[in-house]
Amino acid sequence: MAMKRESFSTLVFDCDDTLWKLDSDKSMRLVAQHLKVPQEKEHEFIHVFRESLYAVISMLSHQKVTKSIVIDDLNALVGSYLHSVGTDVYRAYDAICIPEFSYSEPYPETINVLRYLKAKGYKMVAKSNWFAHVQVKRLKQFGFLDYFELVSGPIDDYFKPNPQCMRKIIGTSDPSHFVIIGDSLSSDVQLANNVGIKSIWINHSGEEKVFEKNNKPSYEINAIEEIVGIL
Repeated sequence: MAMKRESFSTLVFDCDDTLWKLDSDKSMRLVAQHLKVPQEKEHEFIHVFRESLYAVISMLSHQKVTKSIVIDDLNALVGSYLHSVGTDVYRAYDAICIPEFSYSEPYPETINVLRYLKAKGYKMVAKSNWFAHVQVKRLKQFGFLDYFELVSGPIDDYFKPNPQCMRKIIGTSDPSHFVIIGDSLSSDVQLANNVGIKSIWINHSGEEKVFEKNNKPSYEINAIEEIVGIL
């Protein structure tokens, strides 16, 4: 069943693993090296620190996010561990905010898809659970930034899938004119369902999924270029 093209005006894109492929291991390794984590502890650090970041996102899913809250929660979770590898939560937080430490490669067809959508007259917004300034740098690096009217992150806002994070994006517009596009069932698709709008889920693996009520997408594709068959 085809989507009615005229019913949407704004496309809300996730960034990581949607517009580009994020190499999480390499990104965390760059952070570890910047923090001078002992080489024999790098693998452990990558696992522990990455899992703590996921935990903070989950813990803060129901409240407004600030830098100080993120730092406090990280410190409660892994402050002692960070000290054991020769660093602290403040240096670690600053390191993950450095755009060059978020290692990514754009999907080959992303730029063509953005050109197509821009030519069709769609407004495009980037909504990420990562720092907005980091995503702006990567959008600019890959030549994508000019296609987006807004880039929104969680600081001084909310993490996806909290529907509050869409308030500034939707404003007084009709929510039915928006569609969320992303690779995550638990953040992108669930956010769309929480807000009551459509979603396009990018299932990179192509594996069949059993959906729950709150994370069932409106549409499913396997690569970003398949959007042109829907919009």
